[in-house]
Amino acid sequence: MSPILDHWLGQHHRIRDSIIWEYPIPLPVFHSFSFERAQPYKNWPQSDKDALQAAFAAAWNFSSIQLNDPPSNLLHPGNHEPPTTALSYSDAHALYLACVGQSLAVEWSVAHYSSGNLAIVFDSCEFFVWSEADNGYEIQDLQGGHVVPASPHTMYTFLQDNDLIGAYRYGTIVRMVEWCHNNLSHHIGPHTAKNCQNVWQYRGEAPVLRTIKGTKDHANPDYGVRHWTAGCHGTAGFLRAVLRTVNIPVVHDHQCGHALPYFSTDGVHLSHGDDPYDQWTFADPPYSMSELLLDQTKFDSWFGSGVSADAKCKHISKRPAELAIQYLPTAMLHDYCNDRFLGNSHADGEVYAGFKPHGYTVAQLEGLHLWRNMKSKIASMGGCDQIASLMAGKTKRRRSFHHEN
Repeated sequence: MSPILDHWLGQHHRIRDSIIWEYPIPLPVFHSFSFERAQPYKNWPQSDKDALQAAFAAAWNFSSIQLNDPPSNLLHPGNHEPPTTALSYSDAHALYLACVGQSLAVEWSVAHYSSGNLAIVFDSCEFFVWSEADNGYEIQDLQGGHVVPASPHTMYTFLQDNDLIGAYRYGTIVRMVEWCHNNLSHHIGPHTAKNCQNVWQYRGEAPVLRTIKGTKDHANPDYGVRHWTAGCHGTAGFLRAVLRTVNIPVVHDHQCGHALPYFSTDGVHLSHGDDPYDQWTFADPPYSMSELLLDQTKFDSWFGSGVSADAKCKHISKRPAELAIQYLPTAMLHDYCNDRFLGNSHADGEVYAGFKPHGYTVAQLEGLHLWRNMKSKIASMGGCDQIASLMAGKTKRRRSFHHEN
């Protein structure tokens, strides 16, 4: 039998007061003589408290309240319009309650989280925002990314089934980034309603459920069933939605029009949401995706308040480029072989084209013996014919900063 949630929340006021639901109309709070749409749990009508208790009890017993997954999009964007998504009151309310119930049921404590981290887990405005114009709850990129969250029970089961839950938060973050590295594919084409319909069979933002299960892009059927993600904003939203089910908040940071997931409880960042599946992260032998994560000091040196806008843009996806110098990924070796075949100079070749947007100079890379090291590794792997054989049949992945999001 699950605990009585109201009693427990009465003893944990910071968590209780972080559980906030935005009502469609202002809710009168007579003791404070205020009318606000967003109300903390203590001000909810009893019916909503009972509904959260039911969602919590279901999660406590490794189940879920009934949800539509994915929920219907109230909006009907045109083919070439952005896939703006709004959920009905009933769908949004049920999804929110299920997510909060799941977070309250999992083992890891949130008692010492900052107010910002508690908000990501418990405040409905971090999920979606009420829109009078849409008469529904609109999913907004600045908070949730280009995704429609799945049932938290589905997302938690996904983590369990793929052995992605580590003993600590950091280990879980690394395992999740590893899964993205091994499984996600950047969607093809523009971020429009028609393309989302083709890729995820949903006329709205990418449903997390369908990224988990995999879909076939109807406009590009030869790629088969893949775990498509809606670019860096989709991956940031995917990480945010899935990791929320184990109380790991993910901040959807924005730089230069791109998304940079920030795992705020552990103070680590990605230099771009597309980093995990960037072509330069596939090396032989492979390296741990923990190396993609930037600590706060390095992140601030690349994206801090004192860094110019131009420099910040050059740092998007720079971490895979840094690691490529060390690990010499197969795709880069393939570019080296092409450059040699075509007679390209270092400055005019495909290899340097991948580094140039990050501000590297040919002289810097030559000083790091990049071309000499590539030549040695290719020889140790059996030559350019063997590199071509390794690349044959693989989808050519672009450097992630070239993707349109």
